Amino acid sequence: MREVAKSVLVKNVRTKKIQNTLRRMKEALHAEEDGAAIAAPQIGESLRIFIVSKKITKTKDLVFINPEIIKTSK
Repeated sequence: MREVAKSVLVKNVRTKKIQNTLRRMKEALHAEEDGAAIAAPQIGESLRIFIVSKKITKTKDLVFINPEIIKTSK
């Protein structure tokens, strides 16, 4: 996880490749009893995607695609 992951084009979000990646990420995340979040590079996919577990959000898994930090506190 030392290289910059690739962005996901909007037109590709519903492709089998991306949907399969999301499925694999969710399976890996929920396989761990104390799993809080997972990033695509953790399953061998160099893509800018991460998922926060419903255990943390208390509602449903949150999927982030191409996230950007636009502001930080001091």
